[in-house]
Amino acid sequence: MIPVLSMTTMPLTFSGALFLLLVSLVFFGFVMADAAKNARRLGSITLQKYNKVWVYVCIFLLHAFLITTVLEIFFPRSVKAFKIPSGGMLPTLEIGDHLIVDLTYYAKHEPRRGDVAVFIFPEEKSKDFIQRVIGLPGETVEIRRKKVFVNGQELSEPWTHQFDEKSAAAQANFGPKVVPVGAYFLLGDNRDHSYDSRFWGFVDRSLFKAKALYIYWAADKGRIGATIN
Repeated sequence: MIPVLSMTTMPLTFSGALFLLLVSLVFFGFVMADAAKNARRLGSITLQKYNKVWVYVCIFLLHAFLITTVLEIFFPRSVKAFKIPSGGMLPTLEIGDHLIVDLTYYAKHEPRRGDVAVFIFPEEKSKDFIQRVIGLPGETVEIRRKKVFVNGQELSEPWTHQFDEKSAAAQANFGPKVVPVGAYFLLGDNRDHSYDSRFWGFVDRSLFKAKALYIYWAADKGRIGATIN
């Protein structure tokens, strides 16, 4: 059953992930109940007070959500859980948000403007960053008074958030600079508090790891299941 589930693409949606969780719980519940029944029949073990189906279901849930996710158990090569450690992507992503990201997306697609992407930080390869793709290869990117221009045209950015109207000039203005071939210009949505391409440069295509899909857990329960775009 597990190999069959791992060949599907259903978990790439939030409803698909919930369905997979339900199926996996039913499956493991059946296995545990069957094992307990056989153990009683064979008399091979003496059951204790804690040898209850609901106890094992709780253990499974704790393992699924505190150690890893059900998706990572069944889909280790295609999806991954990702936790937001900082506020650089506010308001799109809040500190502590738990995301599901698609590890296979950039093996099949080129990064597109507006993608929220997980990538290897160019200055420290042991770290992963998550930011939004803004400038594509060969484009001229410029920031004037916090407004982004691509090839001379102002970019519409409904996702951005500015906290400080008197932020440093290095944050408020940038360029113009041409994005090198095979590289991308990325910014955090929280422009006044994001350490991004304005400071350390462009991201090589080879450093892209995954595309963010949706929020599967958040302090604000109303945001659970929200698609990231």
